[in-house]
Amino acid sequence: MDIDEHSEKPELPSKLFKFSSNNTSIFFRDDSRMGLKSISVEDGTELAHMKDMHKKKILDFVLLQDQTTIITASKDKTIKVWDILSQTMKEKLEENTGIVTCLCLDPSEKYMFSASYDLKIIVWYIPTWTKLCYFKSDIEVDFLSLTLDNSFLLATHRSAYNEMDAHAYWRI
Repeated sequence: MDIDEHSEKPELPSKLFKFSSNNTSIFFRDDSRMGLKSISVEDGTELAHMKDMHKKKILDFVLLQDQTTIITASKDKTIKVWDILSQTMKEKLEENTGIVTCLCLDPSEKYMFSASYDLKIIVWYIPTWTKLCYFKSDIEVDFLSLTLDNSFLLATHRSAYNEMDAHAYWRI
């Protein structure tokens, strides 16, 4: 990798950012936090800017490996599925009654898990965008992750006051 100390630096992403599966672009929230931008890893040029994707701040998003689909979770209590190329919404999932805080995909991308402050973790079947079931949580979940063998779904609540985090898990 060649580094030119005198080249113009690209705009730095907000804390919430993801690399595309082929590592050619970075997606991150725009300044309004209600839209997303993508930039080229190679030269920092803006590739896309999807504005006003939600009515309130985007709290999480995931990219499908097809690199044409992005899924967003928001404070407006919705999950939206977007076509990146046409910048259009393909689906709107409104099963949550609380702020949707985070998303997690299984490696096959057949299932997605969403957590919200209504204390539900919903399991979605991606090919049809249908809700399969939900898990009841005892904590407000801020982060979801699958174990490496995909046998457990792990959930964490991060305290704003640096207190001990709360954790929960379910066998999948």
